Order: sequence, then structure tokens, then C-alpha cells
Amino acid sequence: MEFIMCIIVIVALLICLGFSSATIITGTVVLIGILLALFLILMLVMFTYSMFRLITSKKHEADFSKIDKNAKGKMNVAYYIINGKEYPNAFPYEKMMSKKLYNKDKKYTVYLNSNSGQTYDKYSFMTILLGMLFSVILTATVLCLLLSAL
Repeated sequence: MEFIMCIIVIVALLICLGFSSATIITGTVVLIGILLALFLILMLVMFTYSMFRLITSKKHEADFSKIDKNAKGKMNVAYYIINGKEYPNAFPYEKMMSKKLYNKDKKYTVYLNSNSGQTYDKYSFMTILLGMLFSVILTATVLCLLLSAL
């Protein structure tokens, strides 16, 4: 509620200072665009960092253990057993297709990052790859739109 009141006060002050409604709307759109671009850039940085951690990981054969809440996070993740020790996956599990994707009777190839103690399965790799691709495309689109608006 305070946020809405703050917006109303700012718009009223801008009108009192003589700004036209077109200038206020353009400024608002540009501000939203800048915030969106910053969010997308941060998303791209996160996926790039995840790709770096994946690249620096070592390949292991693992057994799927369970789906459970990660002790370091709020999301449920897949757990894999490598050399008798259980490691969580870096990304949340896919709930809709969990019965088809995670099978206890199957061996999985995962990448273990020993620094973080997290694994990256093929679904994590696809998440990182698609996340990076969409982040680059969306960031470039928003930046081009912002530059054309200025």
C-alpha cells in the first residue's frame, strides 16, 4: 500500500512541476526497461556462473537416491549417491515428470563440483544452457528497445 501511495505522490509532484503526461509515461517505461534489463543481466550472470561450476566439475557415475528438500535452500532437489556419499543436485527437480526422469534402478552420469558439494545432471545442463540462451536473447532485446527509446 505504501508503494502505491509513493507512486501517486511522485506522479503528483511531477505534474505540479510541469512535466507532461507523455514525459511521465515515457520516463516510467524507460525506468521499467532499465530494471528489466538489470534483472536479465543478473539472470545471465547466474547462469554463466552455473556453467562455470559445471565445467569445473568432474564426471561421475551415480545412483539416484531420492527427492528431498535441500539443506541449503528451500526447493526440493534430486539426490545422487557417488562412491557411497549422497550429494544434492544444484537445481530443483522437475515435479511434473519426476517419475520418468528419476529412476532408482538406473545409473546416471552426473558432474560433481567438489567445492560446492553439488551435482549437475543432464537436466541441470539443459536448464543452464536454455537459461543462458534465453537470457542473452531477452537481454539483447530489452537493451535494443531501450536504446531505440532514448
